Amino acid sequence: MQKRKPPLPDDIAKVLADLLGRAVTAKASAPLAESRAAVFALFGDKSGSLGAAVACDLAAAANLGAALSMIPPSRAQEVVRAGALDATLAENVREVFNVASGLFNFTGVGHQTDAQLGAAGLTVSLTKFLTVPPAVPPPLVAMLKKCPGRVDLDLAITGYGAGKIAIYVV
Repeated sequence: MQKRKPPLPDDIAKVLADLLGRAVTAKASAPLAESRAAVFALFGDKSGSLGAAVACDLAAAANLGAALSMIPPSRAQEVVRAGALDATLAENVREVFNVASGLFNFTGVGHQTDAQLGAAGLTVSLTKFLTVPPAVPPPLVAMLKKCPGRVDLDLAITGYGAGKIAIYVV
């Protein structure tokens, strides 16, 4: 069975730029500690098994959420200073990850149809979205640390700011 590969930084930047309607850069970075993540998006396959996950710090989450619906960058900065996402930005960043789930449905073996990906068990969709606080469940952290593929990135959104994300694939 083919395995998922972590998406390339340029692919991540392109998907986000297309969605947000502004330039986005994604560059390899030092690992994001799961304890510093503000949100977790978990992607499951049809059987309910974890296929991929994304964790991002508060700055990345606030900037992604604000940029999606053109909320002023100052609101994202206020959220970072306050230390937690508000309901609007949390829902917006959840939608960003819902749309970005397609990043995990590519095997790196040329173009494949949804049917081909599905037959190989490689399609995933957003199944769970968690904001912190409350505390990150320790079983989730343990599970993510076992993921065979991981990419850590510094993400910058033109006009909004930067943050860190970690992408995990099973």
